[in-house]
Amino acid sequence: MNYKGPAIPSGTILQTDVCIIGAGPAGLAIATELAGGPHQVMLVESGAFPAETAGMRDEMSAALGHGADAWNFDQYQLLNLDDQLPTGDVSYPSAIQTHIRRFGGTSNSWGIRYTESETGVRYTTLDPIDFEKRDWVPSSGWPITKSQLDPYYVRAHAFAGGGPCNYAPENWSTPDCTPYPLENTGMETRIFHFGPSRTFLADAKAMLELAKNITLITEATVTELQTGPGCTAVTDICVRTFAGNVFRIQPKIVIIASGTIEATRLLLCSRNSNPAGLGNQNDLVGRFLMDHQAVRSGLLRLASLDTLSKLTFYDTRRVDGALITAKPVLTEETLRKRRLLNTCAAIFPRRAGESVNPLRKRFPRGPRHNSPAVSASVALIRSLRARRLGPAQIGQAAVACMGIVDILYYRWRKNYGMYARSAAYHLDSGGWSRNESDLSLFPAMEVLHLTEQVPDRDNRITLGTGLDALTMPRVRQHWRLTETDLQGVAGALHAYKDGFAKAGIGELDLELNQGAPQVMYASLHHPMGTTRMHDDPKQGVVDARCRIHGTENCYIASAGVFPTGGYANSTLTVLALAIRIADDVKAQLQKLQRELFL
Repeated sequence: MNYKGPAIPSGTILQTDVCIIGAGPAGLAIATELAGGPHQVMLVESGAFPAETAGMRDEMSAALGHGADAWNFDQYQLLNLDDQLPTGDVSYPSAIQTHIRRFGGTSNSWGIRYTESETGVRYTTLDPIDFEKRDWVPSSGWPITKSQLDPYYVRAHAFAGGGPCNYAPENWSTPDCTPYPLENTGMETRIFHFGPSRTFLADAKAMLELAKNITLITEATVTELQTGPGCTAVTDICVRTFAGNVFRIQPKIVIIASGTIEATRLLLCSRNSNPAGLGNQNDLVGRFLMDHQAVRSGLLRLASLDTLSKLTFYDTRRVDGALITAKPVLTEETLRKRRLLNTCAAIFPRRAGESVNPLRKRFPRGPRHNSPAVSASVALIRSLRARRLGPAQIGQAAVACMGIVDILYYRWRKNYGMYARSAAYHLDSGGWSRNESDLSLFPAMEVLHLTEQVPDRDNRITLGTGLDALTMPRVRQHWRLTETDLQGVAGALHAYKDGFAKAGIGELDLELNQGAPQVMYASLHHPMGTTRMHDDPKQGVVDARCRIHGTENCYIASAGVFPTGGYANSTLTVLALAIRIADDVKAQLQKLQRELFL
């Protein structure tokens, strides 16, 4: 059954066994696991179906998931998640850019070409070392191991349509395409799979239409979770719609699957029993905000004209119907020995003319990573666009002029990133081994790294003072890279340089910013860590079962529970944790049912 929230009369009280908040990938995975079972499930989604948001002017407005004819700038401001622009690093995106208010959630924005007519996403697991406590990575360590999550990775693969859950490189070899020999180089080969967006769109919608025990409510936003004394259980879920009506849901079990930022905001807004918010008795909700960064290390100048023909295994290709790619990564031994952050290396062929960087030749040392001149220029541009001009803006102009070198390099860095995206081959576009008849025309490879960020309790999401259209407080984000981040990644880049040379692949010309990595993108829109998992309630918001400490019937299914994030896209791990939660919920419901008959 499917209902639209605005059609439910104000004051209505709905009762259900399970309420899932959010119909994104995690929420849909849980709903699929519970479909056809004996228990009633309500799936509540803030947005509408994608077809009902067609005609939006752009992805930013489409993220609102509201009616196509209702969009205007004033409404956008009312629905905006951000109370103010992020503080810390000026390049970190606002919350509205990482949240999609629509059925299917973030799958609506995936841009990888899975087939000629459909988009998809990249899948890989976290590494075993990502789950471990590492003394060189502060606040690291999961309360579970990768081996405990492996069975759920297999089920997540099957659900997502990501092909066989097989990451052994030798199993993806063909007679004319094999992994490059990387023994004794400090590197190894890592497989990445791809899956289609339709799993969470058309396929999920069809599944829900057939599931008699699931009720889907769209265009309905959960604004508060109410608990009894001591916050031991969620008793009521408050729901509002843009039409103005308000109703409640009373569940036996609730699962928050609305994404890292919205899950954090919901907990902080749920203050009927604790003024600090649900699960926030130890001031942890919203802290340890992490993301993945895209870092460019430089150009890999290939050892010979035929080297590229030996690297075709690292292109995107189909093997027995499965779409895969491969990337060099650092071995666990290398990470431990050199005390590095986890990274992978994506490599793309570049023609001779694409390897020229005149600005780097002019300014070989590069600017500072966080430049006052860049910050001042960004602030000045924002002020001018808002038609504000005063003493502050004159001061910003002066600071910008004094640091013109930093600004020039910053612009090159941004333009290079845009240029690379428009090139034939980049992070989301492969096929060079099939499309190019003469690989000797590519004497170099671009090397881009997806990197791990160190958990930092000062990177956080808090509530602001402004309210959105549903009277929920907007969020504020504070995020920055620390010296530990920059040093850990810079060390990894040097390890790749050594590894490529030892393998005989070529010479990696590192291009660093005064010793620090070139951060091309501060965020890959993978927010994590703000409701982190830990056995100790003084160090984590949820326990190893992803259940909020002290609140027996409330789970969180999002990347917010990650204590650390590795380099892997978060989606597959979120799906694995979601399926694991579904199993736990089934067990809890069976236990409650047995207790009724005692």
